[in-house]
Amino acid sequence: MTRSPCWLPILVVVLVAIAAGPPARADAAADAWTQARDAFAGGDYAAALAHFEAARDAGQGGPAVVYNIAVCQYKLEDYRAARAGFDALGERFPAMRALAQYNLGLVALKLDEPANAERHFRNSYQRAADQPKLRAMAATQINRLAGDPVPQSQWLRAFSARAGYDDNVILQDKTGIAADQAADSPFVEAFGTLRGPYPGWHGLRLDGGFFVVRYADVDEFNQAAVNGGLLYQWRRDDWSVDVGTHLAATTLGGDAFDRSLRLSTRVTRELGPASSLAVRYRYDDVAAIDAIFAGVEGSRQRVDLRYRWYRQGRNFQAALVSETNARADPGVSPDKTGLQVAYRYAPDVGWGYGVRGEFRNSDYAGASPARDEDLLQFDLRITRQFDSGWQLFLELLHARNDSNDPAFAYERNQLSMGVYRFF
Repeated sequence: MTRSPCWLPILVVVLVAIAAGPPARADAAADAWTQARDAFAGGDYAAALAHFEAARDAGQGGPAVVYNIAVCQYKLEDYRAARAGFDALGERFPAMRALAQYNLGLVALKLDEPANAERHFRNSYQRAADQPKLRAMAATQINRLAGDPVPQSQWLRAFSARAGYDDNVILQDKTGIAADQAADSPFVEAFGTLRGPYPGWHGLRLDGGFFVVRYADVDEFNQAAVNGGLLYQWRRDDWSVDVGTHLAATTLGGDAFDRSLRLSTRVTRELGPASSLAVRYRYDDVAAIDAIFAGVEGSRQRVDLRYRWYRQGRNFQAALVSETNARADPGVSPDKTGLQVAYRYAPDVGWGYGVRGEFRNSDYAGASPARDEDLLQFDLRITRQFDSGWQLFLELLHARNDSNDPAFAYERNQLSMGVYRFF
């Protein structure tokens, strides 16, 4: 009689275990998942977390279980564990990165890290090009953080109009002007911008706008301008770089004034949980459209170093500005240096305010006679934000310009009221 090999019973047991194991584990995972969903729906997030983890341990390893575990940790205010979970979700499942970044933004808000929150929301916005609902949610969060506005669609549109009174349109000493020449005037003004489509991590976008101001009593100072161009945008983690070119044309007093071709670049670095630093360089090649304005032809270069601090609804900015001009007429070719400081409070709905101050020195070394000017300017804005997205504002501006040439020493006051809308 032939004896069975001694390993045969062992093999049978192993095969039975293999055959029975996966269905048993699958049933356990399914049961745990059902219990987790029921507990979550009932608001028992601790029990839901335990059941979701049981489903994971029973072999359910897809993105849903990773996501739901992190959500439960967030609901239980274990924000650092939730952060690790959403990080893992984005790393393991690339298709879920836009959602993971959005939730990482929510975690950062709970940890009082608005700069990190904005960074995550921007990352979510950029990755969610094919998820319009998620993109709109990310855009809303970015706008609430009072950072650079981001449209809910791929296009940004803004419009503003105001009317007011300016007591020194000509920006000169009013005592020296002819008796029949007006220096003050009511005015109306409007501007608009259009930008987009916003790219993901990098890409081209269009950038354009217009500006119009009309004075009732000094129409020789009426102005209009239009510009358009292309920007290349690149973002990675805490860094962003914009490089672009713009073409602009303006009119003065109804006559064609100048056209300019601008090349610009800006580098921005997030510094921490609530601040950033940016440096921007601009070069303008300026040509007169009409020969009577030939003196403005030449070039202009400007460098801005700008610091920004922000919390929800609150924004502080300080900037150092340096500008050099090389124009045909030295009288319109100053070298300028200045400091700008601004603070604003802008809630989603309700009353807000903004204050801004600027000091600027202008050196007209090539003019005859040479002159040196110091400008000190302040403005205060009171705002009322409505649910519809429209903002009503009242603005008061005061400026004082001291010059070694008395003709260019002046004071200016301007009061206006208007509306603003970001789309």
